[in-house]
Amino acid sequence: MLIGDSFAQGAFVPAGSDPASLFREAGVHTVTCGMGANGPLLELATLIEFGSAVRPPVVLWLYYEANDMRDLTIGQRNPLLRRYLDDPAFCQHLWERQGEVDVYLRRCLDARWSEMPTVSPGLAKHRGGTFMGSRLFEMAKLTRLRARLTGVILGAHPELLESPPPSALFGQILDEARTRVAAWEGTVIFVYLPAWSRYASHANDHGGFHHRDAVLAVAREIGMETWDFGEALAAQPDPLAHFPFCACGHYNEDGYALLAAWLLKRLGERISSTQETTGRTGKRLRADTQH
Repeated sequence: MLIGDSFAQGAFVPAGSDPASLFREAGVHTVTCGMGANGPLLELATLIEFGSAVRPPVVLWLYYEANDMRDLTIGQRNPLLRRYLDDPAFCQHLWERQGEVDVYLRRCLDARWSEMPTVSPGLAKHRGGTFMGSRLFEMAKLTRLRARLTGVILGAHPELLESPPPSALFGQILDEARTRVAAWEGTVIFVYLPAWSRYASHANDHGGFHHRDAVLAVAREIGMETWDFGEALAAQPDPLAHFPFCACGHYNEDGYALLAAWLLKRLGERISSTQETTGRTGKRLRADTQH
């Protein structure tokens, strides 16, 4: 199972190019609970709601360095999300209530669209409101793309801002995730995902940039195995080539392909190591029994 934000989801690449699809293509049964804008607290909630139903033997917790800690500062203000950490018995059992979830989402969408003024019967079916204020107009003038480019050029893009240091709450969330997965004899592996800004800014202090070493230390201190995808990207001739047009954003198809291949290789090595250890233990047990 993959847990994380839009990087675990595989945002902005064609269907089939996301990490989970590439895992399945390689013959590894995989479920992804990644979704854009998820933060650590929401990811814990997702794990409790859906991980407990699937009970995967391995959970890859994908941490994106540029915004996960900022997302946590937002999520921790949500009383409902806090209950997943503060109340060990709390669970909404959403896995069993998909029909109710669908109805609720439809109501939210209908309410949102009803707030937008319509213009003509022809445009009303698109639910876009007046043309000047519609999504179509926003797309036509490339509003979001221009905003991103302006932010990068002027140095105001969020990815160029330093992330907050890991908080005690972050450690509590990881520890709760580890405990939950251990209850079904599974393992959580913490995977650190570097951002475009790490390579575009030519950071000299790679360990301090976005508090990478401190974040990894929190995971290690609670007993999590940690993998740093930055090792694989740094070994590439041009790490920026794994981002769209070498610009700020999510990984491109090559980036996700490298991530999936690297993760599969690490998982294979881990399985082989476990089997070797088990084999040696079995031999010792048989020898002890014979004596």
